[in-house]
Amino acid sequence: AGVQVHNVNVPNPGIVGRPAHLECLWDAGVMGFYSVRWYKNGEQFYSFVPKNTPQVKVDHHLRGVTVELTQSDEHRVTLRELRLDSDGVYRCEVMSEAPTFQTSFASSNMTVVVMPEAPVLKGLRGVYRVGDILNVTCTARDAFPHATLTFHVNGRLVHPGSGRVQELPTTEGTYPGVYSSTSRLVLPLSEHHAPTLSLVCYAHVLSLSVPIEASIKVEPPRTPILSFFNAGSGPGAPYLASLLLGICLTHRLLLPCLLLSC
Repeated sequence: AGVQVHNVNVPNPGIVGRPAHLECLWDAGVMGFYSVRWYKNGEQFYSFVPKNTPQVKVDHHLRGVTVELTQSDEHRVTLRELRLDSDGVYRCEVMSEAPTFQTSFASSNMTVVVMPEAPVLKGLRGVYRVGDILNVTCTARDAFPHATLTFHVNGRLVHPGSGRVQELPTTEGTYPGVYSSTSRLVLPLSEHHAPTLSLVCYAHVLSLSVPIEASIKVEPPRTPILSFFNAGSGPGAPYLASLLLGICLTHRLLLPCLLLSC
């Protein structure tokens, strides 16, 4: 049997700024092999010919392709620091020895993405109480394609169709070709969120994701009397509080006075 290329493995997706290992799985058969060549979108950029000196030849003029020679051989090619223009169809072609020079090849498409840094949560307070509204935004900056954001509360996904998640308009990033995404979570807090709520926002880019997590303290609701004095809502609240204290003291209601003075 002659040479046979079985498969080509590439990162899917590749990540801008990181290396990519391209692997060619092949069998030389009884004839042995003469050469291994790699192509991107039909243009050759790497060849390995054992009988040549040097054995490896690299085309340095192909956009988005920079080969790391120290990590490349007849079965693997390593690309340094991927760029957005590194995406494309990568083909491995193996040729058998003379006299047949039979060829076999396989290819695989590599998509390249820009991953954002960890998302940023805004609008969080130090402490919440049962009955409060959690209103927070999550932003993932500088991604390509733009990130999709999801919220998880205590390990459970807040479904995008629940009415509690609002996806805000996507904006351009800090440099060309990337985008920033923001989503808002509006969640009424109930007893089952106390005493601690775990909030995680994930930024998803294709099959990859980056999380940011926050632990939120949720206290029980205020008692009615303390809520009355601590609410501070409305211009009449201080007057009503003073009036109630005066009535209490006038009628010598000691226990209520002590409670109200807490």
